[in-house]
Amino acid sequence: MFIDAQWEWENIFSGKYPDEDISSRRHKLMKLQHDAEQKAFSTGLPVKEKLFAAAQSEAKEYFATTYGVK
Repeated sequence: MFIDAQWEWENIFSGKYPDEDISSRRHKLMKLQHDAEQKAFSTGLPVKEKLFAAAQSEAKEYFATTYGVK
């Protein structure tokens, strides 16, 4: 999958594809990634509670600071 993504990026960077093609190719790669993750991790990835709690705290702080949402 990485090889496909790199190939697509090289073609995009060189200007080979118009915007519409870039979007559809990105969608295709995202679907390939999703399917691979579903196959390899059918029950999902384990959640590390400490990291998850830190991420939630940072998100709350960000929204409070940026948008005044508490």
